[in-house]
Amino acid sequence: MNEKELLTVIQKVVSRPAGRVIIGIGDDAAVIQWTKTCYLLVTCDALVEGVHFLPGKVTWEEIGRKALAVNLSDIAAMAGLPLYATVSLGLPAPDRKRVQALYRGMNQLAKSYRVAIIGGNLTCAPRVFVDITVLGQVEKKRVVLRSGGSPGDRLFVTGTLGGSRFGHHFSFEPRIGLARRLTSLVPVKAMMDLSDGLGADLPRLAEASRTGFRLFADRLPISPHLLSSKTSSQGALWHALNDGEDYELLFAVPEKYCHRVPRSVTGVPVTFIGELTDGEKVLIASGKRMAFPTGGFDHFRRVL
Repeated sequence: MNEKELLTVIQKVVSRPAGRVIIGIGDDAAVIQWTKTCYLLVTCDALVEGVHFLPGKVTWEEIGRKALAVNLSDIAAMAGLPLYATVSLGLPAPDRKRVQALYRGMNQLAKSYRVAIIGGNLTCAPRVFVDITVLGQVEKKRVVLRSGGSPGDRLFVTGTLGGSRFGHHFSFEPRIGLARRLTSLVPVKAMMDLSDGLGADLPRLAEASRTGFRLFADRLPISPHLLSSKTSSQGALWHALNDGEDYELLFAVPEKYCHRVPRSVTGVPVTFIGELTDGEKVLIASGKRMAFPTGGFDHFRRVL
């Protein structure tokens, strides 16, 4: 059973939310009625030793920073602003220096994005894990879901892809400001962050929007670190599609508004990479059409 199949099992067991819940399971964050003009956003994500990081390879400050950053990236995907965070921390044994370093990393990023760490939980665990929940807000007129795309919408991505193997996933900046600026300039109809790789996340956005897609491989903004390595062009494309943890934004804009999409926002490049379609799922590379190779990161099958 892969991650998608397991999520389907959970959705069938959990009662469909009612009342003030606008969006439950299935997007980057849950969306809840809050004020007359704003929705409340709720998201959670975890880092687990041996899965998301290896002790000794990165500092505990970097681990703490990333644990919060991946959650802020989910808020960015909804065009929201983060407000509060709670932290559940599991440790094999109490370790003052590790805990101080973890929270220093979290706190530095929290200050940058005006997020208050307001509580959480401590527990003994066989290996270290950091599980964070973030609450945010977004104006009702600005919120962007994965499900808003339509056939003909053009697809764009921020930043570059395939840089996680060079440590980008421990130093990336959540695209909070970029998403806010972008949605003030152009009507973004669907958006998500790229946490599991374009090869996994693009099909998710298309499925949520009930569309297919056409992806132009030659237009993908591949990480300069990947291009300057000894990796072949074919290998670089594979990594850009499948490595995951880029934490860039994938978004869809109606064709008639494409001219309003800037080439860069807040200093970050924005690149046209494809379009949503009526149903086909196609990768076009060097002028050749081929069935889209499903890939990306899956927690229960790793790289597909």
